[in-house]
Parts: sequence; structure tokens; C-alpha cells
Amino acid sequence: MQLSPYTRGVVASWLPGREGALARIAARLQYTAAAAWQPQRPILEVGPRGFGKTSVLREAQRRAEADGMLTVWVTAGSEAGLIADIVAEVHRAATSWPTSARRQLSRAVRDVIVTVGVPGAAQVQTTLVPRHPQAAGNTEFAEFLRSTCEQAAKQYHKGVVLLIDEIQDANLAGLRTLALTWQHLQSEPPRKATVPPPALIGAGLPNSATVLTDAASYTERWEYERLEALTPDAAETALARPARYLGVVWHPAALGHAVQVTQGYPYLVQLLGAHAWEHAGNPDPGATIGESDVEAATLQATSELTTLYRGRWERATSGEQTFLTAMAAAGDEPVPRSHIAAVLGVQSRALSSPRASLIEKGIVMPDRHGYLSFTVPGFAAYVRSVASDELQADAASAAWAARRDALTPEPGE
Repeated sequence: MQLSPYTRGVVASWLPGREGALARIAARLQYTAAAAWQPQRPILEVGPRGFGKTSVLREAQRRAEADGMLTVWVTAGSEAGLIADIVAEVHRAATSWPTSARRQLSRAVRDVIVTVGVPGAAQVQTTLVPRHPQAAGNTEFAEFLRSTCEQAAKQYHKGVVLLIDEIQDANLAGLRTLALTWQHLQSEPPRKATVPPPALIGAGLPNSATVLTDAASYTERWEYERLEALTPDAAETALARPARYLGVVWHPAALGHAVQVTQGYPYLVQLLGAHAWEHAGNPDPGATIGESDVEAATLQATSELTTLYRGRWERATSGEQTFLTAMAAAGDEPVPRSHIAAVLGVQSRALSSPRASLIEKGIVMPDRHGYLSFTVPGFAAYVRSVASDELQADAASAAWAARRDALTPEPGE
């Protein structure tokens, strides 16, 4: 009996299909560490939930630390605010530094704290939770990051990497401070320009670019890389390799069936793999995962996905449900925005608000230009099965009206 190598809902151990993203991040960090003070534009990995963004970020962190860099991890969205969280995590990372180094860091911190109006600045050497961190000026925060880089270099770190997960949940003022700070760092090097600059790697939902540019237009020049669904080959590797590492193989037919079921959705790959492993009896080395295991796993995974679908459907407003019904009626492939507008009998611009809300909720995502797709495989079929007769009738009526209007000649024709 062996524990399952598949990680459902947590950071994955194997990341096939994400080699390009990891190589891109590694190249950026290598360049940053080798360069004199020349901060590069941040990299943001964006994609729906379940696409492995956090796993990519954690693997990038592991590799950066193995290369001798100081990493600072923040999950955005706390009440303290983004800037306070970064400062606190830097201090936590520096707890093993000599007193003199931490004292230098505290001098820079004090400037930030005075700006935000929090008393007792000298006491925050390992943690910081100011009440109003959004008031921190970018000049003071830039000085803090410069000091962090200088002190990290003295401790033989090859660079400093800020990793921000769920960046779309950060407070607006914190994002603005971060963006303006980065601009400030690029234009004004520290006294010792040979010190490597900080690097910023983030991850967020598909609406992250919109959130960031609302905070500071400068962020439109940051690098946004979209994580796509896994290719069939990558999905096959994600299923087969962890088992093979433990001496277990997948029957070829079972593996092909599993790849077809998962449709490249990373979360479903891990979920189905975990259930198949359990149905195979937590196999010992030499065992095989067969077709019957995959069939049983598919039923369990489908049941769990139905719960996920239900939660997403219930989070949508009645107007958004009508939008989703019109979108699902077109099938399972990406849907042109113009088609949804035609079905609903409205102008395309009238879809902007529900579209933005559904993207923010992680239910749909922009596909190629002018198209939308659901973020989870199978959700379109679920919508078609649960949308009320009234919603279905409304969508059908709107579609008929759109076709009728298109066929009716204008007066005088």
C-alpha cells in the first residue's frame, strides 16, 4: 500500500506542461541576479482557478532558493494590506540575520511606519500589521526594498524575489504603491549599484491585468503570461509519471480514457488520478491502474465537480445566469461575445458588466479575441441541465427575436 502521489486541491509535486512558464521565470531571475541595479518588469502568471498558478509560483520559489536567492512569499487579500504583508514577510525572512543587518532594515521600515501612522515602529523586527498600510508612500517603500536588497547581498543572497499569489485580491492602494515603487526603483538606483535589484513574480485570476491597470496604468507594461489547459501529452505525463515513480503503471487504455475525461484541466487531472489510485487499492510497486479504476474514478470526480458547478451557478446573479444560459446554449467550445449578445437580443456593449463580473468570479474567462469560454470543463453541460425552463425559454425567445430582426427588411427596402 502506497500513499497517493496525486495532489487534489493543493500544490502539485509534478508540473508537466508548465516547463515554459518555469523556464521564463528562471531566465528572468538569472538575468536579475547577474545584472547591476536594473529592475526588470514583473511577470504575472494568470489563469482560472485550478490551472496550477500557485504550484508554478511555489516551484519558482523552490528553485530560486536553491539558487541562493532570498524569497518573500505573500498571498494577497489580508486586512493589513499588500505593503504591510510584504514588509512583515521580509522581516520574517531576516530573523536569522545579524543584529546589525536587521537594524539597518528597521531604519527603512520606520520610515514606512511613520508614513502610515502606526506607533511602536521600533518593535516590528519580525512582524508588521499596520492599520492603514495603503497610506505608505512609494518612495519610502522603495527605500525599504533597496535596503532589503543591500542587506540580503551582505548575507550572500544572490538576489531578492517577491512572490505574490492571488494578486487580484490585493488592496487597490497597495497595488498602486507597489507599481509606483517599481517605477521608482527603475529610475533611481541605490548608492551601491552593483547590488542585484528585486524581482517580482505574481499569479492571479484572468482579471488581474484589469485590476492592476485600474490601480496604476503603468502596470499595463508588466508581463502577463496566460496559463493554458494542459496538452494531451502533458496531461498523460501528469497522470503516468507520479505513478511510475512509485513503480505503478497505467494501462494504456485507462490512461487514454483519463486524458480524454480531464480535457487538460489540471485540477481534474489530479482529482481523477487520486480517485483512480484509491480504486486501485493504493497499489504497491508492480501494480497496474486499469480501465475499471478510471471508470469508478470518473464517477467520483464527476460528483465532486457537480458540487463545484453548483457553487459557481449559485454565486451568479439571475442576470448572470441568463448570460451563462445563453453562452452554454452555443455548446462547449469558446463562444463569440457577439453570439451571446444576439441570443439575448442586446448590443454587445451591454454585456460588459455581467462579463466582467463573471470573469472576476472565475466562472468564465476571455478566450481568443472576442470569445469567452467556461473556466471548468463540463460546466456548459451542467448549465444546460440545471437552467430553469424559464431561463431556457428566455434565451430561445431572444435568439428567435434576433434571427427575426436580422431577416426583417428595414422600412423602404
